[in-house]
Amino acid sequence: MFEISKDFEFSAAHQIPGHPKCGRMHGHNYKVTVVIWTDELTEGMVIDYALLKELVKPIIDEMDHKYLCGTENQSYTSLSESIQLPIPITTGELLAKYIHNRLYDQMPSGLHIGCIKVCETPNTSATYYPDSEEEE
Repeated sequence: MFEISKDFEFSAAHQIPGHPKCGRMHGHNYKVTVVIWTDELTEGMVIDYALLKELVKPIIDEMDHKYLCGTENQSYTSLSESIQLPIPITTGELLAKYIHNRLYDQMPSGLHIGCIKVCETPNTSATYYPDSEEEE
């Protein structure tokens, strides 16, 4: 098995309804790590990093400098700078799964998403590992 990873960054605001601290609007400089694996290399590579960037960057760009709204937080959806995401709340864990789900259907044959890691700060991260059945 061969594995590569690539990091992406974006800045966004959000809030976690009901949380004593994170329930207030605040922002992060997010770092997203995408890990891709395969058993067979193509031209000596898992995937060209430029192609991986083409697949991931549109997902990241739509969240960059936006207010991230989950389905349980409709407070600021009318803002032109907001984006409604199909997840209940915008925790790092659910953002990681959302990015995975968006990327999954675009993956070239033979490639698998090992994990998606979302860092809200340099000291905190949440990682989504897809089920093996999901990746087959």
